[in-house]
Amino acid sequence: MADLTASVDLGKVALKNKGLYSATIKYDAMDFCTKDGNSWLCLIDGTVGVEPKEGANWQYLARGIDSYGTLSESYAKGGTKTREDEDTDNAKYYSEQAKAYADKAEASTNVSIATKDKAGLVKPDGTTITIDADGTIKGANDLGLTIIDGAINTTYEEA
Repeated sequence: MADLTASVDLGKVALKNKGLYSATIKYDAMDFCTKDGNSWLCLIDGTVGVEPKEGANWQYLARGIDSYGTLSESYAKGGTKTREDEDTDNAKYYSEQAKAYADKAEASTNVSIATKDKAGLVKPDGTTITIDADGTIKGANDLGLTIIDGAINTTYEEA
């Protein structure tokens, strides 16, 4: 009869809770700890003195509710030390990008916002001219505008 007593070492097969993070505790892969209300999973054996943050040694296991405000601030302006390469003022960056693209679009189409002295793009004021959610344009009749199926026909009266 065959020997059925052989064993196989499967290694670590479950997560191990190491409690609150401490810089003096050694963490191995699949150990997890909590820090600032968040749960962190260690990815590398022998991790000591490396604070939990997204990177080579640690990965979020679960975010605590308090971390979402900090994470939002991290994406908005950086400076929270919760993400690698976060120190970009994202709100300012995207505002600058939007302006650059708008300027580029204006330059390439040679169309700008209309003024009293220059033809150009106009937008409804929401009172005398409106656009419904389905794209239908509506205007007040006292403007000298006739709107038929979304097309504006201007009529002028001599003074």
